[in-house]
Amino acid sequence: MSDDLVYHSLACHCCRGNIEACTMDDVWAMRIDGVLHQVPVRKVPCHKCLRCDTVTLDGTSDEVVMYCLQKYMDAQGLNTPYLRAKRWLRRRVLGIRDRIQRDWYRSMRTLRRETA
Repeated sequence: MSDDLVYHSLACHCCRGNIEACTMDDVWAMRIDGVLHQVPVRKVPCHKCLRCDTVTLDGTSDEVVMYCLQKYMDAQGLNTPYLRAKRWLRRRVLGIRDRIQRDWYRSMRTLRRETA
């Protein structure tokens, strides 16, 4: 084994201190169907700095946050088949509109030629 490989623990982005893996409980403001809701999230995995108490989330927290969001929507009656179909249709229509706008914008750009 080579001596070049040295283990380095994760470091904080703010103070370069050591961080530890932990979970957090919080209340997040999320927009559902255009209305702002206070959604409680529980046991979200995160990284917390031991020196400055900065908390950082990464991709591992997405599944837990989505689970908490679905539980909240079920409890509030926001997951009816009608509302889910309405959200699905809105996502599709807005996606098509965004692609059309993007393609139109790209077609209107002109390429500049550099002359020597």
